[in-house]
Formats: sequence, structure tokens, C-alpha cells
Amino acid sequence: MGQADFNIKINDKIWKQRFVIAEIDAPAIIGYNFLYSKNCKLDIRHSKLTIEDFEIVCQKESQMSSIFKIASEQNVILPPNSETIIMSKVLGDSSHLMDAMIEPIMKQDNEILVARALVDPSNGRIPLRIANLTSFESTLYKSTCLAECHLCDNILEIENTERTSRKVFKIKDSKADEVPEHLVTLFKNSISNLTEEQRIQLKGVLKRQAEAFANSKNELGSTA
Repeated sequence: MGQADFNIKINDKIWKQRFVIAEIDAPAIIGYNFLYSKNCKLDIRHSKLTIEDFEIVCQKESQMSSIFKIASEQNVILPPNSETIIMSKVLGDSSHLMDAMIEPIMKQDNEILVARALVDPSNGRIPLRIANLTSFESTLYKSTCLAECHLCDNILEIENTERTSRKVFKIKDSKADEVPEHLVTLFKNSISNLTEEQRIQLKGVLKRQAEAFANSKNELGSTA
């Protein structure tokens, strides 16, 4: 689609690099020309990339968290019977996510509601729509956990019929019989000695009990 020069920031060090713009899933790929010019060394065994005089620990995409907690950045007063947009922070490094879905974690009977939304959490901050359905003022305190941010990789850009500069997106239909994303690896590692009927039964158990499994290490608690 073309070329453009961008600044690359890695470990607080910045380089300018020319990129080829293409319709690919990855937000950016560092190519051979950058690796060669910066005398990069890739150590596959120890999962390290050396750029000039410092090392970066590499991580497989499959090992990166795809679910993050979302918390309020500061104390916010919510007027009664109103809706407010507040800024929230992502708890963890979500820089590898481009499209994600906000999922409320408060109970359905709670009178403070968080709206679902499609967001870009890559910079660590997300605007949230909060509704106070009560007849009295309510306070959200700093660092209150309000929602979860889930990776959403089934986003499809559609034609904008309104002819505005804004992009229009929709979520592709998902297959009802699929194993929940955070249990796919567990399912694959468990079916080698199972019959087809047993595999179907296992898939059903995992789908029904999906909430019993942590979506990521950030969900794991602790015991005293």
C-alpha cells in the first residue's frame, strides 16, 4: 500500500525506520534491513534479541496474555441517574493488542453499569462508559477494578455507507461448537488418546465449565 518512516521505541531507545505498509494482522514487523543495520543477534535457545548494546527477552505470541483487568485511574464522582465517560488503565502490558472487547465484571443487579465496547488497549488507557442508575451520587475510587479487556481477533471492517472519515467495524460470527479460546491448548493436549466421542464430551465439559479456568495468569489469586 506504500511506505512511510516511523520511529521505533524499544527500551526507551528510538530509531527511525522505513516500513512497508501492508494489509497484515501484525501491527509491525521488524525486517532484515533493520536487524542487519543495527547488528542484531537472535538467540533462539535463550529467547533473546540483542540490538546494539542491550538485550530484549522475546516472548511467543501464544504466551502473551489476552485478557487484562481494567481499573479506574482516579477517584470519580458519578452523578445520580446519569452516564459518564471516565479514563481507565489496563493492568498489565497490553501493547500487543490492537482490538479488544470490554466485558463488565460487576454483577448484573449492580446499579453501577459498565458498557461493552470495542477498544484499542495498546497504549494502556481506555475510555469507559459508566452509568449510575441510582438516585444518589456515587464515588468510584482510584484503582477500582471495573471490567476486563478480552482479545477480539474476529473483527471485520465493512463498507462505510455514511461516507464519513470514520471506520465501521463488526464482529464476525463465531462458531458455537468451538472450545473457549483460553482452553484450546488444554483441549489439544488432552485428546491424543481419546476417541472422537470422548473428544466431543470433553469439549462439552470445557465449554460448560469455562468460568472455572483462569483466562490468564493475572486472574490467579493467592492464599494466605
